[in-house]
Amino acid sequence: MHTWLLFKDRDTDISNGYAFKEDLIKDLNLDILLKTMAKTDEITLQVIKKVMMQPLTKEEEINYRQEIILDITEHFDHFTKIHAFLRDADNIVKEYRDLNRQRRNGSKSNNASYYMDKLKCLLTLTEALQSFYPYLKNGNYKSEGMLALLSRFEEKLPPQRITAILDSLHSIEFWLEGGTITISAAFTEGLKLGDFTINQVVNLSSGLKKKNLTFKEQITKRLLKTNVVVLNEETLLQQEKMLEESAVAWLLSAFDDYLEDILSFFSQFSYEASFYLACAFLCIRFKEIGLHLCRPKVSDHLFSYQELYDISLALYFQYRPVANSLHTKKNHLFIVTGANQGGKSTWLRSIGAAQVLMQCGMLVPADSYVSGLYSNLFTHFTRQEDIAMNSGRFDEELKRMDQIMESMTEDSMLLMNESFASTTEKEGSLIMKNIVDALYKLKIPVFMVTHLFEFIQEMYQISEKEMTSKQETAMIFLSAKRTKNGTRTFEILPATPSHTSYGIDLFHQFFPEEEVSNHINSIKSE
Repeated sequence: MHTWLLFKDRDTDISNGYAFKEDLIKDLNLDILLKTMAKTDEITLQVIKKVMMQPLTKEEEINYRQEIILDITEHFDHFTKIHAFLRDADNIVKEYRDLNRQRRNGSKSNNASYYMDKLKCLLTLTEALQSFYPYLKNGNYKSEGMLALLSRFEEKLPPQRITAILDSLHSIEFWLEGGTITISAAFTEGLKLGDFTINQVVNLSSGLKKKNLTFKEQITKRLLKTNVVVLNEETLLQQEKMLEESAVAWLLSAFDDYLEDILSFFSQFSYEASFYLACAFLCIRFKEIGLHLCRPKVSDHLFSYQELYDISLALYFQYRPVANSLHTKKNHLFIVTGANQGGKSTWLRSIGAAQVLMQCGMLVPADSYVSGLYSNLFTHFTRQEDIAMNSGRFDEELKRMDQIMESMTEDSMLLMNESFASTTEKEGSLIMKNIVDALYKLKIPVFMVTHLFEFIQEMYQISEKEMTSKQETAMIFLSAKRTKNGTRTFEILPATPSHTSYGIDLFHQFFPEEEVSNHINSIKSE
C-alpha cells in the first residue's frame, strides 16, 4: 500500500536533485537548519537532507506538502506518537530485511528459524496495523495528503481484512504447535514404539493470494491430506523437521505479496513522517521565539519578498536578524554592491535558503515570498578556507564555475558571492562579464554580490541603454545601506552602484588588517 505523502500520485524518488548538494548546503549555511530540525537524530537528518535537496517544480506539489506540514503542526503531539510507532515498526522491517539478506548471502541459520522469524514478523506487523489504523483515524487530520492516506488504508486494509489475516496467521501458529500435524505410533513387544504415522500437510488451495489473503475458509476447507509414512525411530525427528519446514514455507509463501506490501508501507511512512515531523517542529520552534514563517507563492513573472531574513542566522541567535523587502517584475539579474560586512552575503544566503525551502514544500522565513520554480539552484561562493593557499584559488574558482555551466539548464538559478575576487580587477571583471552576459540573454536568474568595479560599471551602462531604448531593463542594482555617519544597517536596498570599487574592503576580506599588521611588524623586527 502506498503512503504518497511527499507526492500526491507517486512514491518518493531520491534519484534526482540539485547538482551540487554539498556546495549548496555549505554556501547557504544550511547545516544549522538541518541540525535544528533533526534534533540529534541522524536518521531524521539524512531524510531531511534528501528531501530538501530534491526541488519540486510544480505549484500543486508545493501546496500539497505545505498543507500536510500545517496539518501535522496543528496535531503535533498526536503525530509525534505516530512517528514513534512507525519507528518501532520500521525496526522490525529492517530486522526482516537483514534476515533475508543473510539468507541470500548463504547464512548458516537453519530453515526452521527463518520461517519462524518470518511468521513472527507477519504477526507483529499485522497486529501493528490493527492498532495503528484507528489511532491514525482519530487524529482528525484535514489535509488532502493525510485524508487520502486514510482513504487508501480503508480501501486496501479495512479492519475486517486485517482481522481475517490475523486469524489465518494464528491458525498457522497453532498448527506449528501441534494443532494440525499429528504423529501416531503402535506399541511393539517390550512396549517399544514402532510404525509411526505422520499426517502431512500436502495441499492448500492455490487461490489464497488471489483472494487477497482472506483465507480462513481455505485453511479449514482442504487443510490436510493424510499420507502414511513408515519411519524408524532413528529418522523420525529428521523427517518430521523437514516435513514441518516444507509445510511452513509453503503456507507462508501465500503471504509474500501481503508481507512485501506492509514492509514497504511502514518503511515509506516512517521515512516521510520523519520529514514532516521535523518541519512541524521547526514551525513550532519559530513560533516559540516569535518568528514568522509564510507560505510562499509561485509566479513566473514576479520576484518579491517582504521582511525576508536568514533562517540559519535566526536559529543561531534565537531572534530575527535584519530583514529585507523587495518587489520586482521581470527582473532576473540582481547585482549587489557596497562596503564589506554590510549584510550582502547574509542577504544572498537568505534568498538561496528561501528558494530551497519553498521548493521542497516548506514554509519560508518572511512575511511573504514570491518566486519562480527552478530545476536547479547553483551557488558559487568565495571559499574563505582557501585563503591560506599560496596558489590555486583562482583555478579552483574557474573549475567550479565550469562545472556549474556544464550542469546548468534554462530553468536554473545562480547565486554568486564575490566570484573571481582572487584575481586582478581587470581579469575578474572580464570573466564575470562573459558569464553574466550569456546568462542574461538566456534569462536565467542571477543574484550576485561583487566588488568588481569595472564589471559593475559596464553592466550599469548596459542597463541605462536598455531603459533608454525599451523603457525597461531586467537588471536591478542594490547596495548595502549605511547611515550618514557610515554605520552599517545591514539592509539591502535598490541603489545606484557606488562610484568606488571598495577595494580596501575586498583587500581586508582576504588579508585581515590584524594579520597584515603582524606580518609587517615581523618583517621590521628582522
